[in-house]
Amino acid sequence: MLPALLLTAVLSQAHAQVVPDVDPGVVPSPGLATENGAAALYVNPSNLAYDADPRWGAFLRWSQQEPGPWSGAVTGGASFASAGFRFLRRTDGLTDLALNLGVGIPLPKRFAVGAAMHWHLLAQRRNLVAFDAAASWRPLSWFGVTILSRSIGNPGDDSVAVPQTGAGVAFRPLGRALTIGVDYLHTFRGPSPRTLSWRDTDVVQVSLRVRPARGVFLRSHLDSNLSFGLGLEAYFAGVGFGVAADRGSRDDLPDAVVWIGTDEPDEHAAPPRRQVTDLVLDTAPPYEASPQLVGRPERTWWDVLEQFDAAARDRTIRGMLLTLGDTDLGDARWSELADAIRRLRVQGKQVVVHLLGTPGDGAIRTAAAADRVYAHPSTTLDLTGPSITRLSLRGTLDLVGVDVQVTRTGDFKTAGEPYTEVEPSDADRVQQRAILDQRRGTLIDALATGRARPADEAARWVDGGPWTAQEAESMGLIDGRAYPDQVRDTLEDLFGGRVARIDLARAPVARSAWDAPDQVALIHVDGPIVSRGTDTARALGLRQADAAEIERRLLRAARTPEVRAVVLRIDSPGGSTFASDQVWRAVQRVRATGRPVVVSMGNVAASGGYYVATAADAIWAEPGTLTGSIGVIAVRPNVAPLMDRLGVTVTTWSAGRHAGFDTPLRPLDPLQQARMQALVDDGYARFLDRVVRGRDLTPDAVEAVARGRVWTGTDALEHGLIDEIGGLTEAVADARRLAGIPPRATVDVVDVGPRRRNLVQVVAGALGLRRPQATLGTPWAAPAAAVWWLGQAGHETVWMLDPSLLAEGAP
Repeated sequence: MLPALLLTAVLSQAHAQVVPDVDPGVVPSPGLATENGAAALYVNPSNLAYDADPRWGAFLRWSQQEPGPWSGAVTGGASFASAGFRFLRRTDGLTDLALNLGVGIPLPKRFAVGAAMHWHLLAQRRNLVAFDAAASWRPLSWFGVTILSRSIGNPGDDSVAVPQTGAGVAFRPLGRALTIGVDYLHTFRGPSPRTLSWRDTDVVQVSLRVRPARGVFLRSHLDSNLSFGLGLEAYFAGVGFGVAADRGSRDDLPDAVVWIGTDEPDEHAAPPRRQVTDLVLDTAPPYEASPQLVGRPERTWWDVLEQFDAAARDRTIRGMLLTLGDTDLGDARWSELADAIRRLRVQGKQVVVHLLGTPGDGAIRTAAAADRVYAHPSTTLDLTGPSITRLSLRGTLDLVGVDVQVTRTGDFKTAGEPYTEVEPSDADRVQQRAILDQRRGTLIDALATGRARPADEAARWVDGGPWTAQEAESMGLIDGRAYPDQVRDTLEDLFGGRVARIDLARAPVARSAWDAPDQVALIHVDGPIVSRGTDTARALGLRQADAAEIERRLLRAARTPEVRAVVLRIDSPGGSTFASDQVWRAVQRVRATGRPVVVSMGNVAASGGYYVATAADAIWAEPGTLTGSIGVIAVRPNVAPLMDRLGVTVTTWSAGRHAGFDTPLRPLDPLQQARMQALVDDGYARFLDRVVRGRDLTPDAVEAVARGRVWTGTDALEHGLIDEIGGLTEAVADARRLAGIPPRATVDVVDVGPRRRNLVQVVAGALGLRRPQATLGTPWAAPAAAVWWLGQAGHETVWMLDPSLLAEGAP
């Protein structure tokens, strides 16, 4: 088809008048619909919208043709914008300059529009400004189309900016290995001064970009004026060098083009034989990236997991050095990291872990999954086993004169006990002990399996800690001690020669400008679930799962044709009944469109977090995930005693029996208390019904595991509350399967979008400033959460996990 189209165009132009070529620009063999990267500013600005990577490029062309022998350009940009300048050294010895600005705006359904401004500063001639406008559409990973107009507004009497219109199509039948472009371009030259006949020209061009080997690309083109070109480009660690020869329609020598720049960040024509990826986890990667005004995008937790799997697939990667310190990832994410290490080892990669600072149970358990484990000589291995800290506020509330009225369902719904009781109830002791026993067993099994030692020896390690690095080495918990500068020698001994370390924190993350036709949307429910997030809570560093925002993301995914499935990552202790039901309904609406929804549970997905999960097609959790807590609780403060102590007289006028029901200035009377219990019971009945229908269980079976009881992931699987044990990677794979996507098909996992942030937060994120976050290992998280919830809950019933679990010790 393509040869026939080109032959027809050539024959149609065979008897056409040959006219001087328009300035060919500085980009060799460009395709209107195919060009990405830095060159898109000069070829098609709408394509900037598809390339999210930072980019830069420099081009230099030598030609014997008019208008001059030397021309070149320098350009750079990121995200949707680029800027640059061009120069043209004319045959008369003068130099023309041009300043260039371009922008590409992504639209839904893989549409994009773009515009560019070219300010031409012409030597001894009138300066002029010309504009380009373009629109592109890439509905598939192998097909795209574009239309564009160049030099809009220019009269066309100067060869530096002759108006043109055109259209192009792109085909990628072999993906990155072969890209074919077919373009039509009409040039408006205006009438001839002598004959007054129009000199407009039409050209059809076919361009090819072939990848014969990794990091190596061939460029070529042939058009209906019989001009042709051939070029070679090679990339080394993402930076490319290229040379090309373009021959015009006349009998002059071919133009010579050289260039350097970025276009393929993950390509390397000659990678070192011994490459080792180097990843330092000294802070917990966020679920969502903060906005960045400059610099590289922030690494998210999914990015980290993808980097592990990319290293597993890369044949040039021999292994990984993973440095762990005092990072607090939480039990579930430590398990996901250990699973990622095991996937690397299955592919024949060797993994070395270096422990720094005072690593806790989670880091040590994860390190045991590696081939070798080393520790800084001054490291203290804080291997002590899991613990749970319970903070009771009853005594403090009595001192200040605040009474808390708690209405609940189920003996195990003990979230209100820290406000009403000094000591935990028997039911609370039972569920906390079960959680600790399960987590201790998981820790011992992981150490015994990873270090190839008997379980009773691993148990002695746990019960005898903390350990110095020397003690840990002598008993086989680690393989040796090493300073960071000595790790290189260790790696060279392990891999049999000098190794090249790739810093994953600085290595570019490849983002294809040609998205896969199939996408899995990744949406996070992170923190207590609220109807709408508040700036006050964000300023205090408290995580929030904004139900209104999550609903918008879910429905946006449901409206996006490319999205075949949704993975809902839940790391939430619960929250408002109204907000949780709002998210539950949004999940149902996504499923109604035929898209499966798979839940991946993080460290905690309990109470309202579990309620949301019941709407999904499948639920995955890690062994130590805290889930369940099927129950409802209403926590209502009463500050009337405090008002009395302060000498404040409260007078209330009411026009209804229950008017002022939600005021904290007076206690609930017995009738109002009964009304509150009825509301809580109604919420509990609805919760049970959601679990019965969502998990396909009998009411009796659900009631047996409900009553507010918190379960670990292992126990939840046994009781049918979840479907599988596994992490985020396994949940994404399951979503692909449920969507009917073939195992070998390329799928993009996309974050539907960041939460809206104000200007102060954007600037703070760009400067790298972070607020302290309440984590599972932070003892003050429980009282902070308690105070916040007492102020936020109002009259809404709250499905919240026991705050004592928010103050959990080393997981």
